[in-house]
Amino acid sequence: MSSHTTEIGYGTSPKEEQYFQEVLQLYRKIFDHPITRILRRLAVEFRFCSRTGQQLLKEVGFPRGKKLDYLRAPKFVFDNKEYMKRFLRGVIDTDGHVYWRKSFNNYYLIIYWVTTAPIFAEDLVEMLRRLGYHPQHGSVKGTQCDGHKRRRLHRIIVMRHDEVKKFIEEIGFRNNTRWGQVLKLRKNLQTYHLSEPTTTFLSTLAIPESQRARDLAAMS
Repeated sequence: MSSHTTEIGYGTSPKEEQYFQEVLQLYRKIFDHPITRILRRLAVEFRFCSRTGQQLLKEVGFPRGKKLDYLRAPKFVFDNKEYMKRFLRGVIDTDGHVYWRKSFNNYYLIIYWVTTAPIFAEDLVEMLRRLGYHPQHGSVKGTQCDGHKRRRLHRIIVMRHDEVKKFIEEIGFRNNTRWGQVLKLRKNLQTYHLSEPTTTFLSTLAIPESQRARDLAAMS
């Protein structure tokens, strides 16, 4: 949300058009206001102005303007396990990653969230703990880039074998980019003994062979 106007917006990479449409439909469902998709060279986004919309978002805990120093999850999210699951899913869909890490001759999945907001990182850790996970929380010092010092980067990681399985089955993703990262090594998923509904769902997803070849080459 803008700190100077009543503007509300969202944007992401054009490569994530599928997830962009998911978010766009949610906004259209919540706000009774015309919302238009805007395609730029490096981003796809939407923006609209609504004073009542900003007020609604502020009431549930969304900050206006610059927010990294005080960004945190809305308090009501902690009141309900389903809210926490959906919140964690939304954050990893936009600001997270899934990848296969090699250990000797085996590969295992790593799920992690990334943020430069320290209080927000603590909120993510607290949610995961309340849901029965044992996340690792680490940070790295910001680097210098174009004369500007980058902020410290916080990374919250879920990597225990049983907890990765639990996350995929109980929370999962709405962003197909994340599912694509899971499916880079389909055969290795067998070691997680996923439930039948999950394996059935995954069997309906596909990633291009060209992308699969690039991913395998990068990991070799």
